Amino acid sequence: MRAALALLLAFTLVPSSLAYQNEPDGFRGIKWGADAADFADELVLATEERSTAMYTRRADKLAIGDAELTDIRYFFYKGKFHSVTLTARGNANRRALLNVLRVQFGQGIQPNRYIERHIWSGPVTLISFSCKTTDEDCTLFMTSTESIRQKSLEQKQAGEKAKSDF
Repeated sequence: MRAALALLLAFTLVPSSLAYQNEPDGFRGIKWGADAADFADELVLATEERSTAMYTRRADKLAIGDAELTDIRYFFYKGKFHSVTLTARGNANRRALLNVLRVQFGQGIQPNRYIERHIWSGPVTLISFSCKTTDEDCTLFMTSTESIRQKSLEQKQAGEKAKSDF
């Protein structure tokens, strides 16, 4: 998760001219910034660490188009919805999921043509799709760009506060 956050922080500097079509403002009816309490009857707590809680969702459809998913995880930071990860396994599901992403959001960018990582960066939502060649797992990560900015600001403030500890 830390590596994904580092990647996302790096892309907060990507110009907004790279905005993409049909940019979502959340996932499956949960808008970025929504309170976890508003979905308490749908969410099942998986883990909680510091200010972030990870949930699964009761009766969640484990598919996007023709791509079968192995997992969907919803992340709430300080009780507010900020990101979701979807996991797929296998080459057929990788191709199907990438096809759906391209049809829905456009081509996106692939920073390195030799690495299966695609990014859609917009003013509201950042999407990253990446695959591991070793075990055929692919992860789709969607997050609120506002929550990235907020977390970055909080980390900077914490670093400033810690100056006196040196």
